[in-house]
Amino acid sequence: MKQYYMVRTSDEKDEELGVVDALSLEEAHAIAKVRYQGKMNSGESLHVFQANEPLTFDAKNRFVFPAGEMMSVTRF
Repeated sequence: MKQYYMVRTSDEKDEELGVVDALSLEEAHAIAKVRYQGKMNSGESLHVFQANEPLTFDAKNRFVFPAGEMMSVTRF
């Protein structure tokens, strides 16, 4: 199993929601959607990507997009 970060982004800030163990990015994305999609507000996005390196945030509390594949879902 691999570990995947789940990060929620909004107009105000980005926040790490947690780490999930999954066999693939697609499986991690499906888990994240079940756990968090219903709790998302309009305009928020949920990003899922493999935890190959530590999650970093810039000075404005925005997460720095890592290298590699990522899947996202946005609520309009």
